[in-house]
Amino acid sequence: MNFRYLPLLAILLLPSSAFAVIEPYTGFDTTSSQDYALRGRGLTLSSHTAELSARAQWILLDDAPNIFALRPGFAFGITGNLELGVEAIVQLEPGSEVLFVPRLVYSIIESSTVDVAITGLLVFDFDDNGGDSNILPTRQFGVPVRIKLLDSLSLFTGNNAITWQHIGDDDFIDLNVNVGLSYQFDSDMAFRFDTQILAVNLVGDRDSTTISDIFPLGFSIVYAVASRVDITAGATYYAVDGGNDFLALDGGLLARF
Repeated sequence: MNFRYLPLLAILLLPSSAFAVIEPYTGFDTTSSQDYALRGRGLTLSSHTAELSARAQWILLDDAPNIFALRPGFAFGITGNLELGVEAIVQLEPGSEVLFVPRLVYSIIESSTVDVAITGLLVFDFDDNGGDSNILPTRQFGVPVRIKLLDSLSLFTGNNAITWQHIGDDDFIDLNVNVGLSYQFDSDMAFRFDTQILAVNLVGDRDSTTISDIFPLGFSIVYAVASRVDITAGATYYAVDGGNDFLALDGGLLARF
């Protein structure tokens, strides 16, 4: 599942009145299959391995038209530690808009008990947006950590730790505390839950939030139907204190070669 850009997509596509209730959320730092909960895989694609992904995402809102987007992507393992990728977020409803999201993943620790990487992504919006010249509205950085607790359980944290957004004439930088837990049923299937504990505003005039203000709960499943093909699906529910809750659904297919 791939819902880490959900708030980025919503912030860019929803009316400005929605900005106050949509905060940077947890999720995955990369778009590749390596980002899922299957413990036998590293945090980056292996050297000279390419991956194509095709996803669909629905964001169901109470106070605005629902958003439907397609998300084709490509990733490539440059070395055993370095992965580069790009994803297009193609909004089809309401209206139309295209975002481009290049990213980098660099694995710094891989062991039998813990994996650590460094990630960075940029969100490019080349549309005019009524005269708004914010071509680069969002930057996001993380230090994702996967701790292998038992034979089947893994704990995740550090993903999407810093979000830097440029909205209008203002910049906002937040420190995000995100956690996840996965359970692997067998070598081919795993479930994962994610949430955000805290988002601390470091730069810009907006409130910090805790899990009592915005409670995002994400659930995802990955199933390896073949050695090089995965199917993913999931849902993320945002409970917003004093605001409008919303739900995102996500599904996709990933193939490596």
